[in-house]
Parts: sequence; C-alpha cells; structure tokens
Amino acid sequence: MVVVLASLLGRFSFVKLTNLLKCVNIRYMGRILLVDFMYLWNRLYYAYSVGKDPSGYYKHIFKMFEALNSNDRFDRKYIILDGVNGCSRQKELLENYKAGRAPKKEVYERINELIEDCRDFKNLKFMSADNYEADEIIASWARYFRKEEVYIYSGDKDLIQLTLYKNVHVGDTYKRTTPLDVIPFTDEELDLKVAKISNNALPNHRDILKFRVFRGDASDKIPAAVPRLKSSDIVKFINRWDIRTPLTKDILEELINTEEDIKLREKLEEHKGDILRNYELMNLIHLPFKNILEATKCL
Repeated sequence: MVVVLASLLGRFSFVKLTNLLKCVNIRYMGRILLVDFMYLWNRLYYAYSVGKDPSGYYKHIFKMFEALNSNDRFDRKYIILDGVNGCSRQKELLENYKAGRAPKKEVYERINELIEDCRDFKNLKFMSADNYEADEIIASWARYFRKEEVYIYSGDKDLIQLTLYKNVHVGDTYKRTTPLDVIPFTDEELDLKVAKISNNALPNHRDILKFRVFRGDASDKIPAAVPRLKSSDIVKFINRWDIRTPLTKDILEELINTEEDIKLREKLEEHKGDILRNYELMNLIHLPFKNILEATKCL
C-alpha cells in the first residue's frame, strides 16, 4: 500500500490527486473496466427515449449499472463522462467539431439525475475532467494502468487505437448473464472492422489512428485531411509512419519529402496543416495523460 501510494504521489501532485484518490481503490490491481458513459448514453438513452414516459428515459442505463455494480469479474469499474467543457480544446482546432450536438448543460441536467439515482452502487465510480472528453480520460487510464488488464466498453472507433497496448481490450457488447459480462472484440473482429472502413486496404486494426487522421470522421464533423485521397494511397503513405512516434510537423515533412509519388507528395504538401490538425483531434496515444488524470475528479 505504502509503495503504491509513494509511486502515485511521485507522479502527480498531492493536492490535485486528493479528490481522485477518494474514489480510486489503490489497494490492489487487477482487471479494470472503463465504461464510455457518453457512448452508452447515446446508444441507450436516445434509442429508448422516443415516445416514452420521460420518467423512464434512462431506465435501461440504470439497469445496466445495477448489473455492473454486482459484477465480480472486474476488480474496479469506472464510468467515464465528458467534462462540461469537454471539447473546448477540439473546438479551438476545428470550429465545427461535433456541431449540432445537444448543449452539454442540457445533457448534464439529465445525466446528473441518473448519477444521483446510482449513488447506492458503491462498486461504480463516476468520473470526468473539465475541458476533456471521455475518450481522453479513458485513454489516460489505459496508459496509466499498463500492467493491468484493461477492458473498455465503447463503440467509439477512436478507442480502438488503444489496443496498441496489448493489455487493452475494447468491445461494445455485453451479455445479461449473472453477473453482466462485457464482451471484448477479438483481434480478428477488430481487423475486420478496420478493414471495412478502409475498403479492405488497412489489414491491422492497431493502425486505425493513422488511417482515420487522413479519412476524418463525419460523425464528429472532422473533414478528410486530404480530399479524394484513395484508401490505397493513404495506406501506402502511413506504412512509413511508426504509430509509436508522435506525428510532429518535422516528422510529417520528412515523410512527405521522401514520398516517391510526385502527385501524392504534392497533395500531402498542400494539406499538411489539415493532417496535423486531424492528428491533434483524433490522437489518443500520445496525450499528456498525467495532466488529464490530475484534472480528473469523482462525481
């Protein structure tokens, strides 16, 4: 216990960790479940709310949390939410980022009611961090718990990039067994998912970040970095980028300058600013995870 505390306090400031340590069980490690609450909210709340009595809008999420609370397959279970100003950094990079979504204030009025109803679920810890999105917090925990088995419940394609860490498992399905069981995707299933979004050009799901930087994400209103670039050309280019190395301006320019295809090189040179912007918007591998965890608090 003392050793673990010393290790934690050596990484983060005591003051900033005080609130976080209240709800993080540091007595033992083990299997950790990180639930992407925002994905779950969008999947269940909105799916079941249409035409229903407002008092029952979130009963399906409540029932899932009730089942997770009694689940003994995981040693710790964290429910991760967007911060109230969760996408402020992203909007500075791209004004239309996630445009059209319901205002956070309106969403949180309903979410807070749900959290209050879940107060008796002592085995669940609800967390968020101002100015950060849920996937950034999830990515930071995944980076921190590198020696544990981390299971992420989400269907957010960006989180697939975290399977670069071999201890991280991602999935968006569950079985209503006793206790409720979260089912991660196999490597083969993830490869098929990534192959599908890349027109079968990208065979390895661990390279998804590299591909999506160029392709963009319509659901988040992130445009393609290089318009009308074929999937095969994207893969040809990104195969020379080691995902373990952050994509800096210097590295991108070096990759572009050594591209043998002249037309492709010209396209990349023209849009290198957009490539770097998309990387900053979508990258979850090289985040300042210590800063994010210092900002994380229990709800």
